Amino acid sequence: MRETSERFEGLAEAYNLYRPGYPDAAFDTLVAACATPARIALDLGAGPGNSTTALRRALPDDWLVFAAEPGRDMRRVLSRRFATQTGVQVIDACAEAVPLPDASAGLIVACTAFHWFDRTRFFAEARRVLAPGGVLALVRNRREATPLIAAFDGYIAEHSVTIYDYARREKTKEPSVRDLAA
Repeated sequence: MRETSERFEGLAEAYNLYRPGYPDAAFDTLVAACATPARIALDLGAGPGNSTTALRRALPDDWLVFAAEPGRDMRRVLSRRFATQTGVQVIDACAEAVPLPDASAGLIVACTAFHWFDRTRFFAEARRVLAPGGVLALVRNRREATPLIAAFDGYIAEHSVTIYDYARREKTKEPSVRDLAA
């Protein structure tokens, strides 16, 4: 993921303002499913902190959240967002190389970031860091199928030199059965 993190330089402020958050209920469900004494949560590809905010709200006070973000600009906004809050530590790390001990995380989340990961290396690293009884969750927002979104997708398809099939690209953001079986 480190190789792709530079493509977001200069966009962190916009992401912080306009990227949708995540439902608190999703994180409440994930925390309730944790059956481990490990009290570390890891937010991989945390961006400007939208997912970290919801995750921190859902966790009991005795949990520590590591918000891992390899992008300099995103990490700058993420660090600013949590500068005065306890219980969140921002780290310069990618999903494939996390500076945490083996079996130390009770919860690992990757929210709308999984498609940037080297999947083989990510799953190996998640397996290493996740404590027995812990939870690994791949979460993402889906865009509503509205006329405005359809027009936006058409504009992107017509004008982008890198994204010509937005619908196909959106499908790559979800793990396959083969990914999950690994």
